[in-house]
Amino acid sequence: TILLRTFLQLAIPKIPHVSTMSITMGTYEDGIASSAFLSLAHLRNLRELDISTPIDLTCFQALSHMQSRLKSLFLWRVVLDEITVNPSGFGDAFRTVEDFRIHQDLAECCRIIQIASFPSLNNLTISDVSPISAPPDFHQRFSKLCSLLPSETFQSIIVSIGSGISGNPPHRCNILFRQLLESLMQFSALKEFDLHMNHPQDIIHIDDDDIRTAISTWPSLTTFSISLPGGHQNSSFLTPLQLDPGLLRPTARVLIDVARGWPALTCFFVPVLVVDVPLGLVEDARLTVPPQSKLEHFRACHVSGDTTHWSLLRFTLLLDALFPELGSIPVPWTPFHRTQVSRWFPDDFSNGSSTPDFFGIVKILLASVRAGRQGTFRPIDM
Repeated sequence: TILLRTFLQLAIPKIPHVSTMSITMGTYEDGIASSAFLSLAHLRNLRELDISTPIDLTCFQALSHMQSRLKSLFLWRVVLDEITVNPSGFGDAFRTVEDFRIHQDLAECCRIIQIASFPSLNNLTISDVSPISAPPDFHQRFSKLCSLLPSETFQSIIVSIGSGISGNPPHRCNILFRQLLESLMQFSALKEFDLHMNHPQDIIHIDDDDIRTAISTWPSLTTFSISLPGGHQNSSFLTPLQLDPGLLRPTARVLIDVARGWPALTCFFVPVLVVDVPLGLVEDARLTVPPQSKLEHFRACHVSGDTTHWSLLRFTLLLDALFPELGSIPVPWTPFHRTQVSRWFPDDFSNGSSTPDFFGIVKILLASVRAGRQGTFRPIDM
C-alpha cells in the first residue's frame, strides 16, 4: 500500500489529463487501503478506472469522492466486513458510471450496488466467485440484484457463475431460466443477456416457451447466450440417454420464433438443442419468415434428437431458410472437408467415444448449400 501510494503521488501530477487508468498488483486478502488512492481525486478527466486487485471498503468509499465523471469502473473485489456503511457517506463519482464489472460474490455485489448508487448503469458484468449453496439462493440473489438496477437505461447483463472455484463445487447449480426471466422483465431495453456456468454439474432448464417469452420481453436483443462448461468452441454431441432426463430443452421449432421476433439478434447460444426438424418445417420457414435476421453466430453446447444424416441435412436447410447472414463467410470445400463429412455420415453422430463437432459439419453443409445455389459449387473427385 505504501509503495502504491508513493508511486501514484509521484506519477499523477505528470499525467493530469489521463482518461484511462489500470492498476494491477498482487493479491491482498484484506484489500488495498484507501490511503493508496487519495491522489486519484485530482484526475478530473478520468473516464475509465480498472483496479485488478482487491480493495477494502473504505477505499471503495474514497473512490466515490473522485472529482472525475467515471464512465467505466472495473474492480477485482471489494473486501466487505460486517460494519454497517451509511450510503450517505458516498460521493457522486459512481453516479455517471455506465459500465461496471466486478469479480465478486453475487450477494456481496448486491450490497455494493445498494450502498453506492449507480443510477446511470447500462452494462453490468459479474464473475460470481462463490459456490451456490442451494438452487433458491441464486434465484433470490439474482432477483435482489435486478431490483437495484435502473430499469429504463439498463441494456446488458453478463454473469459468470462459480468462475473462481477450482475442482468440483460442493453443490450443483440447478437454475430455472424462467425465474431469471421474471427478475429481468422490467428491462425492456435489454440488448445482451449472457450467462456462463462453469462446472460440469451445473444445469439450466430452458424450453421453447421460455425463449418465446424472452423474445416478447426484450424485442431489441442482440445477444442471447447461455453457456455450459466447455463453452461453444468444442460442441459435444450427447445422446438423449446421456442428458438429464428431466432437463427442459429448446427445439429446432423455436428457431422460427427467433428469426421472426429478434431481427437485430447477432448471437444465439443455447445450452442444449433438440435438432429434430419435422417434415414441412423448412417449407413453413421459407413461406412465413421474411429474410431479415442478422444472426451471425449460433451454437448449442449439446445437441440431442434424431442424428441421422437426413435429419442433419433438414436442420441445415432450416438454418439456411431462417438466417441469411449465418455462415456467410465461405468455407472452402476441400478433400479434407469431404473426408470429414463422409466420416460421420454413414449412420449417425452418436457413435460412442468419437465426438464430432456437430456445428462444424453444419457449417460446411450450409456453405455447400449456398455455394450450390449461387452456382459456385464444384464437386471434387475422390
